[in-house]
Amino acid sequence: MTETLINGGLASLYPKSVWISCGRTAACISDSGIVSCIYHGMQAVSRNSYILRGGIDEPAIKFVFRKDGTSMPHEVMSCRYSMDGCRLEINAGGHPVWMNIHVLCDSLHIETSPADSSAGLGIDIELKASGRAVDVYGNRSWSVDINENSGCTRLTADDRTMISEWVERHGSFLIPIEVQNGIYDKDPLSDISFSEQRPVPGDQYIDGLLIKARIMVDIGSRGLMKVFGTPEHIVLSTDDGMDRGMALDVEFSSLEGDEKQAPPAHAAKAVMSGYEGQCTDSGLEQPVLTYPAARPLEELFSFIPSVFSSVIQDDTGMPRACAGGYYWVWGWDTIVAAMEMSKWGGSGQQKRIISFMLGHRWKSGTIPHRFGRSYEAVNVKPGVTDSLFLLLVKQYLEDSRDYGWLNDIYAGLRQIWAGLIRYADEEGFITGLGTYPDNPRAMGRNTRSRVAIDSGSFYFALACMLGFAEYMGDDETAAGCRQFLDGFEERYISGFFDEEKQMVFDSFSPEGRNLTYPVYSLVSMAGRQGITLLLQKQEAIAEFIENEYFTEAGFRALPSWDRNKGTECIHHSWFLYWDVCVLALLRTTGRTGLIDSYRDNISLMWENYRTLFEFIDLDHINSGDRKFPWSDYGCSWPIHGTASVYRGILEGLLGLRTDMGCITVLPGPVPGGSGLTDLTAAGRKWNFAFRGEGGNIRAIMVNGIELEGSMVVPESMMNRKKMDVVISRDNEKPKSPVIADIFGGRILEISKKDRTLGILVKSDGFSTILLQADEKPAVMLGNKALEVHGIEGRPDVHYVRFHKSGKISIG
Repeated sequence: MTETLINGGLASLYPKSVWISCGRTAACISDSGIVSCIYHGMQAVSRNSYILRGGIDEPAIKFVFRKDGTSMPHEVMSCRYSMDGCRLEINAGGHPVWMNIHVLCDSLHIETSPADSSAGLGIDIELKASGRAVDVYGNRSWSVDINENSGCTRLTADDRTMISEWVERHGSFLIPIEVQNGIYDKDPLSDISFSEQRPVPGDQYIDGLLIKARIMVDIGSRGLMKVFGTPEHIVLSTDDGMDRGMALDVEFSSLEGDEKQAPPAHAAKAVMSGYEGQCTDSGLEQPVLTYPAARPLEELFSFIPSVFSSVIQDDTGMPRACAGGYYWVWGWDTIVAAMEMSKWGGSGQQKRIISFMLGHRWKSGTIPHRFGRSYEAVNVKPGVTDSLFLLLVKQYLEDSRDYGWLNDIYAGLRQIWAGLIRYADEEGFITGLGTYPDNPRAMGRNTRSRVAIDSGSFYFALACMLGFAEYMGDDETAAGCRQFLDGFEERYISGFFDEEKQMVFDSFSPEGRNLTYPVYSLVSMAGRQGITLLLQKQEAIAEFIENEYFTEAGFRALPSWDRNKGTECIHHSWFLYWDVCVLALLRTTGRTGLIDSYRDNISLMWENYRTLFEFIDLDHINSGDRKFPWSDYGCSWPIHGTASVYRGILEGLLGLRTDMGCITVLPGPVPGGSGLTDLTAAGRKWNFAFRGEGGNIRAIMVNGIELEGSMVVPESMMNRKKMDVVISRDNEKPKSPVIADIFGGRILEISKKDRTLGILVKSDGFSTILLQADEKPAVMLGNKALEVHGIEGRPDVHYVRFHKSGKISIG
């Protein structure tokens, strides 16, 4: 796994800790010990995942160094940190000590060795009862079995919670839908949102155990000669003079609903020196970034693929939603993370995730928003999750060129589409409370609302489904998609765009317009298939982003004046995932100063925090401390935010749009000397080198041949398994016309004669070409003239739409 060096120890970071993660296990490490341990067994969702939980200074497992029977202070001098472990260099009272801490799928391992075996050092490992997690989603009791003869200790956590107890404390949160429908007087798919006003339980329902689980923690050692103390305060201790070092194994196992004891874990059996790299992303060629303008981003970019590797569950291939803090498996998080996996050669993992999600849907065919303990549906919200899933399938097929697999999965995709259609009104707007955020009623929605985020994502779902139907020869489905797509952009802007604020608003219902302005209403801009929905308004939207979302400490999810800023924590925060909706837009509209600010903030976050966060509260910024400005944030390493940063570096900083099997170079400056090697896209490996300064593209050389008249690499030039692209920039405008991008199709060939371009295009049935030209060009598809549209606020950018494959001339 990729490794990073933290000089000055973990206390030099603002969190004063790092999370390590692998499979079903995660742990938080500080200078003082193991702050917390998380384990969730075989289930997808663990309401009892925190097993040991402490603080930075009083960790759940504390390290105490001794000499001559007296404890001595210790200091971590440096830490070599990878996603599944870390190696600490410790100064213990003037004596150097090395400590390795690693996680495997079901265990945590610690090994300590003094640099000088004659120093006479000893170490105590302390486990206090206060470190056993009880603040879980349920009732937990602990039992302790200390075997002083064998040196092994077993901690057992029993979780037992009745449905009635859960409902009283947590409402419907994380209750499977089938159970909910036996409790609540409600529509089966309404009122099931986390943090929402709780639905009223029915007068009578059958109570029973909702949680019945047991977690065993087996602790064994090598070199720890003594186990003493009480169940409230367990100490594992070496003699003074641990000349051969010490090894501690903490092994986790679980039972779900079965009263018989699990077989004893085999503690202390491992050879510690072999743990490096056990939970790895072997076989993947990780892309390498060169970026002199912000060197920390080079390391972060290489680190990110190992974050995803660390959360993949071997038995299912599904990733849990976070590498540091919680264990839920969510539909949305899984999908958006999977979209990035192909870029480092993980298309096989994408396919496995798609297959699993197709096999674990709600009975209507809908993709669950959250999965339960046995991958049953916990939240089902027809809308953006289903649409993003179709987008993931489209991306997988286009990048892997595995089109034949569509025959096997098409029936399932058609069910998902049919489920979405049931919630669409005659204009193509999705009705209901909406998929996101968690508390929709608090922000003014009702069950009759038309919600921008779900309706905007439905647009790209229709575009994807049309492409699938065209490929499969399914004329009925194709016609249904076209019926909604025709005029969708105009209807959407008319329905959801506030001409006064010049921004998309959240929703409307028969009661009126819900004028609140969350950034997630721009979800259609998160991928190539949906960008055209708001093409006409992109300049106005970019200005709104600059004026209302941008701060020096990150992008807000709602304007500071918005009435819903306080309804949920994400609304007054920088929520990293939504950056995918804005970064490419800011680049294409020339707002490079905001891109530079994003670059500096992400670089600062990695350098001084060594993680990416679920959210950062922008109402609690320490503006006077430029090194540690963020003081209130969510969990480390959420996979949705981590995926966003990976794409943010590609699209925002490097100006490379690589989804849907197409390679597009976006306008705007890139620092000279930047480069990217071994990116996987369109079934090939790509190397990119950036030359010169300025915001315009002077030349694109593809394998030594100049690409003329286009910022999109045609397939005819993709003639090698390893592609080399050199992009040169200056301040001179390129000779027009130029193909700036393509949406919903691919460019097969390009020819240029004088000021006329000839291109051979493959259409998915609903395609758009973006053109840069001084004057509105004439565009012909065969012998038919295509209508050329202008874009508000951008007189030199135009677009044309077409539905059939063929030869297009532009001049």
